[in-house]
This record gives sequence, C-alpha cells and structure tokens, in this order.
Amino acid sequence: MADCNTFFSKTGFKNVHFAEADLTTLSEKEAYDLILCVDVMEHIEEDEKVLRNFYNAMKPGGLLVISNLLTRVDRMFTTRPWEGGSIRY
Repeated sequence: MADCNTFFSKTGFKNVHFAEADLTTLSEKEAYDLILCVDVMEHIEEDEKVLRNFYNAMKPGGLLVISNLLTRVDRMFTTRPWEGGSIRY
C-alpha cells in the first residue's frame, strides 16, 4: 500500500489514499467517491455487513470496485448457492 500511496502522491492527485482497515467496522458515511477492494472479500465471513458498510461509506454516485481471484461462482462455495449452500472455502 505504501507503493500505491507514493505513486499517487507523485501524480498530483491530492485526495487518493490507500489504507488497510477492518471493513466490518467501517463507519464513515458518504465519505468516498471510490472504494477499491482487491482479493479480500473471499476471506470475510461477514461479507454482507462489509457490503452494507461500503454502500454507506460511498458518496452518492460513488463507485465500488471488487476484484478477487475466484473466476467461477461454483468455486466460491463448497456447495452450489442455488442449491441452498453458502459455505465459503
């Protein structure tokens, strides 16, 4: 994250900051234009809470970008969610 912060500080963007945080306790309201979440969500059991926190933390018209290594939905669950399963690897 330090590399990202250093890079963006050199580009002239003044309002870009990368940080590590406990997303289950994210409590800012309408604070962010963009939330970027990379390779994290598949590790969070309280993912619905985190998504609600993201929604509340974004400014109106904000953008949420989520990326993870999972390439297929059926790999995300030990049983298929459409068959009633929802246990993550």
